[in-house]
Amino acid sequence: DEKYTVDAWYEMMATAFKHGVNFFDNAEAYGMGQAEELMGGAIKKGIADGLWNREDLVISTKIFLGANDFSTSGPNAVGLSRKHIVEGTKASLKRLELDYVDVIFCHHPDPHTPIEETVRAMNYVIAKGWAFYWGTSEWLASDIREACEIADRLGLIRPVVEQPQYNLFVRTKVDVEYLDLYKKYGLGITTWSPLAFGTLTGKYSAGRPVGSRFTTAAFKDGPLAEGFDGRVEMADKLKPIAAELGCSLAQLSIAWCVSNEKVSTVLVGASRPSQLEENLKALDVVSKMTLEVKEKIDAIASFVPTPSTMDHFALLRNRHFTRTADEEIAASVGATGIISLLSDGAVVWLCHDDCAVRPEAGDILYQKGKPNESHSGQQHLSAGPESALLAAVKSNQVLPAAPAVSQIPEASNSHLNRKDQSKRDKPLSFTAAFGWIGVPLVLVLVACVVWTTWLIFVTLVPNDAANWWMNTGSYDNGQMWLIIDTNPTMTLAGAVGLVIVDVCYLYVALRMLRWRSIAASLIVSHESESPLESRSCSVPPRTWLGGTVAAFKRGHSLYKELTAFRGSKRKRWNVFSKMLNLAVQTTVFLDLLESGIPTALVYGYATLIALNSLSCAVNILSGRFSAVTEVLVSSIFDWAATVVYPIVVINFCYFNFDFDRAVYATYLEKLPPGSFEQMAREFADPSRIALFRLVFGSLRISTLLGFALRIGMNLSFCYRAKRIVDVLVWLQLQKRGMF
Repeated sequence: DEKYTVDAWYEMMATAFKHGVNFFDNAEAYGMGQAEELMGGAIKKGIADGLWNREDLVISTKIFLGANDFSTSGPNAVGLSRKHIVEGTKASLKRLELDYVDVIFCHHPDPHTPIEETVRAMNYVIAKGWAFYWGTSEWLASDIREACEIADRLGLIRPVVEQPQYNLFVRTKVDVEYLDLYKKYGLGITTWSPLAFGTLTGKYSAGRPVGSRFTTAAFKDGPLAEGFDGRVEMADKLKPIAAELGCSLAQLSIAWCVSNEKVSTVLVGASRPSQLEENLKALDVVSKMTLEVKEKIDAIASFVPTPSTMDHFALLRNRHFTRTADEEIAASVGATGIISLLSDGAVVWLCHDDCAVRPEAGDILYQKGKPNESHSGQQHLSAGPESALLAAVKSNQVLPAAPAVSQIPEASNSHLNRKDQSKRDKPLSFTAAFGWIGVPLVLVLVACVVWTTWLIFVTLVPNDAANWWMNTGSYDNGQMWLIIDTNPTMTLAGAVGLVIVDVCYLYVALRMLRWRSIAASLIVSHESESPLESRSCSVPPRTWLGGTVAAFKRGHSLYKELTAFRGSKRKRWNVFSKMLNLAVQTTVFLDLLESGIPTALVYGYATLIALNSLSCAVNILSGRFSAVTEVLVSSIFDWAATVVYPIVVINFCYFNFDFDRAVYATYLEKLPPGSFEQMAREFADPSRIALFRLVFGSLRISTLLGFALRIGMNLSFCYRAKRIVDVLVWLQLQKRGMF
């Protein structure tokens, strides 16, 4: 067919692009992979012709049905398991001849795969650079909400977009079910079928044209056949409204979809460029979609919300699971009321107007048909082995459905649950949870907590701290004359800042302790829980305690986006913090130059600034660094600045300062003969006094600049420690194949 060539696809995409369209949607199942191959060729041709760059296009594809004949595909070639998501994405990129897609969708929900597994797999795809964002298609609002809550709980990326059907006849999900998702999660919507499979073009007014969709068995005899005549009648009644607006019925229908502020984009299809150009004229009609016009439309195409059911494609995987034909039919119909499948893959459409009996809730019915009649996508029941249930159905006996999968009791796995629970109750060791660096890291954090607590003591009661440290009470009656009182306000501010630092260190240490227990639970769940058990464990609902809590949660979410090593704004925040740190240290460096410190210390501080400059340059220039590599590189630079450099400076001071000369430079004032201070001088070792003044004085916060540096550097060190913990957790999960 001449429509299925790279040139034909390029012509269609070029027409769309020249009219401002830059989003092109595809799926692994379309044409069993051929659609992706043709689009990939068209994209390359457009780049070669200079019409667009890859950055100009937003390309999406969808994973679920596989690229082969679904009826013969094995269980690993379809669905939303980690295996198929990873392998399907790689195969799609190969067909598209692209390094990445902008958005990757879960084409349908998969009740046989835990949502958490799907969330982790999609994040793995993003982490590998194969996609920027991920979304869902035809998911129930409850499943989208669960996916978002799981992502938030695990610090992963949420689904950012949903792709549902939306038109004048199908509105429930977009206009009712997803309302809270727009506000709570900022969910975007890319809708499909704005023309209701061509019904809203008006072409069925005089019957079904040859070659149209509703002349095929899949549409004529499938679920969409129900109410078809009524929809055609409503479409005809909408034509006068379109005429009033000076547009076609198709343009009116598309404009109506676009005018919904919740809709991010409307997906339209066309068989030729001229048809596409006509559809794009709908954008000129959007401004005419006033409230009055919409009320006229609603008066004709009335909307009554109906509860959504599981997408029928989601149940096509039932045949891959070891259930009998009886259970297969019962569970499928009882769960959704849309279709049933036999264990041999035969599809049985639910009956509508020509049923032998009217269905009750959960009943199983057989659609009457001629014994040898065969339809596209539908096989007669006699094609497979006849069970007692099928025989009963054929004889019009109504039988109750089998219990849904979620109703199967867990008692049969109680011995496994007890075993797993005992594993969960036992935390992992630090080495098992974080690798070899776990024990040294927690010791460093404990030391930081102890040291910061000591600094708080020094700041608030310096005399007591000095006497406790140096035991000078024998010659100064406990009044440590070496201490110079600072501004009380600065003392209090320094103490508060150090308390905050101490709390942050405690938070990171407790985070490590808590992860030991969580890791044990996750690993046991990953290794032993069945998909059904894992899926049935819902995320605990969040508690909202008013506007203050909501504002805090929004702030915390922004903080994670900025600082978490999986955060979307991580790199920009890293660069900003590095530049700010560099500016502060340069200011201190200039101040030190004016104070006349030894040349060696000037060189040392210049080296510190050079390290920060190099770290900042690495963050700016290393656009292709992975999150893990970036965190490790940044942490090495920061630890060199905050830990290694201070140790070097203290050692330099200790071995190079002339303390006898330093003590007299410190006390230039003339002490009265016979005074307490003069006598204390005579009994004290000048070198020891000078060293004490140098070290003890450096521990105290006496100026605003000192406050900014001391608190800032400690918080920076604490922040890096937290990121290292996050990286270690990530690496351990990857090592176990859990992410």
